[in-house]
Amino acid sequence: MKSKLVICLFLMLILASGSFAEQRSVKDLNTPEPPIDVALSPGGKWIYVLTEEGNVLVYGPEGRLREKIPVGKNLDRLVAGPLEDLLILTSRKDNLVRILQVDLHLEFDTSGSPSKGPAEAPVELVVFSDFQCGYCLQLRAVLEEIHNVFPRDVKIIFKNFPLKSHPFAVKAALSALSAARQGRFWEFHDLLFKSFNNLNDDRISEIARELKLDLDLFEKMKKDSSVQEQLRKDLREGEKAGLRGVPVLFINGKIQRDRTMEGISREITNLLLKEKRTIERNGPLSTKKVEEPRRQQ
Repeated sequence: MKSKLVICLFLMLILASGSFAEQRSVKDLNTPEPPIDVALSPGGKWIYVLTEEGNVLVYGPEGRLREKIPVGKNLDRLVAGPLEDLLILTSRKDNLVRILQVDLHLEFDTSGSPSKGPAEAPVELVVFSDFQCGYCLQLRAVLEEIHNVFPRDVKIIFKNFPLKSHPFAVKAALSALSAARQGRFWEFHDLLFKSFNNLNDDRISEIARELKLDLDLFEKMKKDSSVQEQLRKDLREGEKAGLRGVPVLFINGKIQRDRTMEGISREITNLLLKEKRTIERNGPLSTKKVEEPRRQQ
């Protein structure tokens, strides 16, 4: 039998004669296991439910079950940590405090974002980056190698997340998105990163001339509302995902903490083999054909 967890929203109504609280139920979560404790993530994006079966159920804000994380029995309290990906669980019986780092599968709106690789590739990499970031430059080199090794299996999607500490990062992001309107995003992207430690207005304009862009259109598109909204959307999505710095890489919606060539390749290969086994067991889920992972040497 499913258990019911009722989440109530308390509305404070201030009246002339004083104040009182009214309550109304705004959402019921029918949990598949009896709940013990519940916590809300700091950003309000996730609802965590600790159950008697020794699991943490993760619900999205719409009330849909997103993840089921085994944590073990005898745990009796759950607290969301100060960061979006931390959970603190305690057990009175075992005198135990357990801190978990949770990697949830996130969904991103990639419409309008620059990408390379097949549109229907089974593995999707979403990278949040900053053109004045040295660590982002290092990841760029790794992702270029990934693109060469898995040319038909991986789609790489670029999202801007310029840091406030980098004075020309926003201008560089808008310039790259403007170049994308002329079909030259990745070339502009590469030259910006090559100049990451000496970027300024003159260098950005020089890159546009090197690529023989239509300079009038280039300048116009940097101020275009659609280009600026694309950057704002990237920033909103990064903030929603809890980003505190860059680079950050997601593979099929899950954060990739090992950003080495070996770590990323291993995760991609595992995902491709897992999808192949799923199709062999259940049949194709779509018209997309999934073959053995292909690695070019």
